[in-house]
Amino acid sequence: MRTQSYWQLQPRELRYRSDDEYAEHFLDLFSEVVRARLRTSEPVGVLLSGGLDSSSVTCVAQELHRSGQVKNSGFATFSSVFDDPECDERSLIADVQGKYGFDAHFIADSGFAGRLQLEPWGFQESPNMGVSEARDAVFGTISRAGVRVLLSGTTADGCVGGSRRVLD
Repeated sequence: MRTQSYWQLQPRELRYRSDDEYAEHFLDLFSEVVRARLRTSEPVGVLLSGGLDSSSVTCVAQELHRSGQVKNSGFATFSSVFDDPECDERSLIADVQGKYGFDAHFIADSGFAGRLQLEPWGFQESPNMGVSEARDAVFGTISRAGVRVLLSGTTADGCVGGSRRVLD
């Protein structure tokens, strides 16, 4: 086996006059990243929670479709929902869905709440789905909906806030 570097990060310092200019640059980069993942003729889905990460992915994907920058061959979101008021993000999810009108699938708690992993051990595992019933319920619903491309906000918190598992 041989290890060889074929690419090297060459960061450059950005200097803008205002926070608005930094925000605009971030939105441009973020939109391009989402757009690149929407290059498909198959239906697209998003694992949507009530959080900022997956909501941002969902909103940008919908804005790209509305502006004609990407073709929408079907778009839906998939959300695990729980009856426990401390875990219930349905109202936040409904706000995003109400703005864009896409198909929203809610996968009801089937007894796995409280046993979910807060942080997966590796990228092979889905976040918050350490229990096989949760994975089966969510990914079974996605598969039955015909979705072939699935986006999420996975690992965003670890990248921004820092996580040994993400940055190692």
